[in-house]
Amino acid sequence: MARFKSAGYDLVVVTNQGGLGLPSYPREPFERVDAFLHALLASQGIELAANFVCPHPPEAGCACRKPGIGLVRDFVNAAPIDRERSP
Repeated sequence: MARFKSAGYDLVVVTNQGGLGLPSYPREPFERVDAFLHALLASQGIELAANFVCPHPPEAGCACRKPGIGLVRDFVNAAPIDRERSP
């Protein structure tokens, strides 16, 4: 990740958490883990450009659940992306 970042790539997290917010998976524990991940990466000099989380279950049919691009559409459209160089 550090090599990608130093090469000029933006790093983002895109995740769907189908059970997020349910009694068996409250949002607060997820947010603690998410904060830990960001802190761990930052301690290594890796800053994420964005963090996209879809909390909807698969049956919700939302546009933000992978493979849909609803979560990242604005990010992708905000600046030109060199698709030839994007892994």
